[in-house]
Amino acid sequence: MLTTAIINLGYTLISGLISIFPTGTGFPTGFHTAVTNLGGYLHILDPLVPISTLLTCLTLVFTVEIAIFGFKTFKWIFGHVPFIGGKGK
Repeated sequence: MLTTAIINLGYTLISGLISIFPTGTGFPTGFHTAVTNLGGYLHILDPLVPISTLLTCLTLVFTVEIAIFGFKTFKWIFGHVPFIGGKGK
């Protein structure tokens, strides 16, 4: 009963914060047209530069960078916990 009240309170607070942001209708049609044209141009370059392999490598690099950032953030947060990291009072 108390747990349900706490969960409902958290849900109400989060949904209230989210409702502040405006809602969008998505990307305009010009954007979709531009992306379609870009895909056509990249398809022309695919025999010279393998785009699918390039995107796979780029995804791998982004994943590693996000993992490093997450680890450093986790380490920084727990570095301020007095009994674990020793910083703080």
